[in-house]
Amino acid sequence: MKHVQKLCACLAVCLAAAVLGACRPTDTEEPAGSAVVVSAADSSGSVQKLQQTFSNGLTIDAAVEVAPNIDQTAAKVVSVDPKPLDIDTAASVLLQSREITDRQTVNVGATAGGNETPAQQYFAADGSSLYVDPATGSLSFETPLSQSLSYAYWDNENDSNYNRDAYQQDSLPFMTKEQAIANVQEALQKIGLPSQGQVDVVALDRETLQKEAVDPAEFETKPDTAPEKKETWTEDDECYVLYLHPEIEGIQMDANVAPDVAQRPEMVVYYGKDGIVSLNGAAYQETDDPVKTQPVVSAETAMKAFSDQYSAVPAQDGMEINVSAIRLEYLFRSAGATTDTKELTPCWNITASITTKDHHADGTFFVHVDAITGKLIT
Repeated sequence: MKHVQKLCACLAVCLAAAVLGACRPTDTEEPAGSAVVVSAADSSGSVQKLQQTFSNGLTIDAAVEVAPNIDQTAAKVVSVDPKPLDIDTAASVLLQSREITDRQTVNVGATAGGNETPAQQYFAADGSSLYVDPATGSLSFETPLSQSLSYAYWDNENDSNYNRDAYQQDSLPFMTKEQAIANVQEALQKIGLPSQGQVDVVALDRETLQKEAVDPAEFETKPDTAPEKKETWTEDDECYVLYLHPEIEGIQMDANVAPDVAQRPEMVVYYGKDGIVSLNGAAYQETDDPVKTQPVVSAETAMKAFSDQYSAVPAQDGMEINVSAIRLEYLFRSAGATTDTKELTPCWNITASITTKDHHADGTFFVHVDAITGKLIT
C-alpha cells in the first residue's frame, strides 16, 4: 500500500498548493513570516535544529544537515547539456549482429532548446528493441529476457512489488561483478557516453528469480507486449543490474532530480553472460560555461520561505503537517523552459509528512528551496 499512500499524499499536497494561491493569513492569525525558532546550534554557531508551531497544524521540528560537498560560502552552480549520441555507433554496440527487421524515425520535432534531430527506433528479429534520441542523450535497449525480468525484479521503492532487498547474492557464476562493471563501462565508452561515477550492483540469481517472478497476466495494466510467464529460470537468465551514478565537478547528478526533468541523469544496465540485456538512461556533459560559485541562504531563511506558504493554509479538521528535516544538497533541474541545458544547483530539501483525520492521504513529501535565491522551487 506504500505507493497508494504516497500518491494520496501527493494529491493532498497538490490540494494544499491550490489553496495557497487564494488564501492569505488574516490579522487574527499568527504572522506567517515570523522567524523560525533556532533551538540548537553547535560550538561554531551552525544551526542543528529548527522549531516552530503554527495554529493550522503545521509543526516544524527539523534537524539541519549540510551535504559534505557543499561550501556554503561558495557553492558550485554547474551547467550541463544532453550528451550528443551517434545513432549508428549506439546501434552497433547494443544490437551487435542481431537481424534488424525495422527501423523507424520517431519523435520528430524540436526540443525545448530547438534541437530538431529525430530519434531512431530499431526492432530486431529476436524481439529486442533499441531507442536512441541523440537530441536528449537518452537510450533505451530491451531484450526478451529483460521483459521477463521486469516481472521478477522491482527496484522502485514506491512500487508495492518492490523486492530489491530479496536479492542478496553477491556474485554470479558466469562472471565477477567487477568484470561486469568493466565490460559495461567499456561498452558505454564505445557508445561515446561520459565516464560514470559510483556504481551499485545487484545480482539477480536464478533461485531468487524463480521465487520472486509473477505471472504478467495478473497485472490489470498488462501491455500487449507483455511476455508469457517464465516457468523455469536458469543460470542463462542470471544477470547483474548496474546502477551507474554519473558525477560532474564531484557532484552526483542523479542523487536529487527535479520532477520537471524528463531524462534522468543516470544509467541502469542489466548485464548477463551474453552481454548487455537492458540499458536505460540519459547522459549529460558539462557545458563550456565556467562553473559559478554563490553563497547560499541559511536554513532559517529557507524554512521561512516554506512556512510563509504552508502556515497560510487554513486549518483542516485532523490534518497535520510535520517537518522533520532540512538538508542542503544539489538538485538537478531545468535551466529554463526554452533550453535543453540543465543545472546542478544547491537547494534546501525539506522533508515533511502529512497526517489526515481518516489517514487516507497520509504520507511523506518533499519541498525544495533554491539555496541561492531563497525561493520555493515549483
